[in-house]
Amino acid sequence: MFIKKFKPLEFSKEELKIKELNKKTGVNWIYASSGKAAFYHCLQSLNIKGKVLLPVYICSSILKPLDKLSLPYICYDIKEDDLNADIIDLEKKIIDHEISCVLVASMYGNPANMVEIELLCQKHNIPLIDDAAQSFGSKCNGKFIGTFGDAGFFSFSPGKATPGHLGGFFWTKNKNYSFKRTNHYLLHKLAYWDFYFNRYKIYRFNKFKIFKILTYIKYIIFQLIDLNNDKINEFEKSILGGIILANQEQTFRKLQLNYLKEKFSNFSSVKLLTVGAQNSNNHKIVFKCNSSKSAKLLLQHLNKSGIYASRGYNLLNNGINCPNAIQIVSKIIEIPLENCQKKNEYISKKIEKFI
Repeated sequence: MFIKKFKPLEFSKEELKIKELNKKTGVNWIYASSGKAAFYHCLQSLNIKGKVLLPVYICSSILKPLDKLSLPYICYDIKEDDLNADIIDLEKKIIDHEISCVLVASMYGNPANMVEIELLCQKHNIPLIDDAAQSFGSKCNGKFIGTFGDAGFFSFSPGKATPGHLGGFFWTKNKNYSFKRTNHYLLHKLAYWDFYFNRYKIYRFNKFKIFKILTYIKYIIFQLIDLNNDKINEFEKSILGGIILANQEQTFRKLQLNYLKEKFSNFSSVKLLTVGAQNSNNHKIVFKCNSSKSAKLLLQHLNKSGIYASRGYNLLNNGINCPNAIQIVSKIIEIPLENCQKKNEYISKKIEKFI
């Protein structure tokens, strides 16, 4: 038994029906080449010029659009139970600092309390960007995550709820926003080949080291080329359409997490943070251990057992004035969630053995 880095969900190529998605979600989605590009366009469309308030616990790639636009940022704290926004601290940071925009992310498919956050931002007359990069398909109060506030986005990459090679979609309340499109067809193809051989079909092609070269080539080129304004290519439409459709049909995620929840609900040494709740769309198994030491030992135990697992994100800005995050961050363990009951049973047994 072995669990590789991430085996994305199975999908078949389907027509990309953006008009249907718009109708279903209540906003008009616009293609961007990545989550970072989508965030960049959200900021541009809202004409953000000042300090941006970010979650302290999030992928550091979110900073690239801020760097490109020379926008400063500060961070708000997170909650222990779902790693989403601590609303009390978020409002405190708004009051204490001159904030031009707030970004809220729903982590690991756990929906943040976007209803309350939206009202809070309206109260202080501050634009809100709803980041659904990790949670598209989840809902808050019956409304899709990614559609709250003044702009929002979701994206495709191997470790997301919508796992794909490249791309994203954003919307903005600025109906007049537009930009000149560019096209890097070969780079999009390279991204797809890398995704297909090294992630989507990882168990079939992992033994062929030649395909690993694609990852390195892609990484180097993508550092040098600006893809922010790229258009979607014809070959990608059916891929992204299929992934969006598959993402909405992955009931196995809740079933597998409910299985794990039953296994670990009585243990105090580890707490399952992704539990397949009704409105969630969890795509990873995320544990919080009771200490940094136990998290380190559990990670070693899992890796030795042939299970790919990793720690959570590093804190932005070193977690300054975010005490909850400082206490939590070193205790997080992430494990890929695959549609395989046998593998999840194996993971469960190995964690039980460790406990």
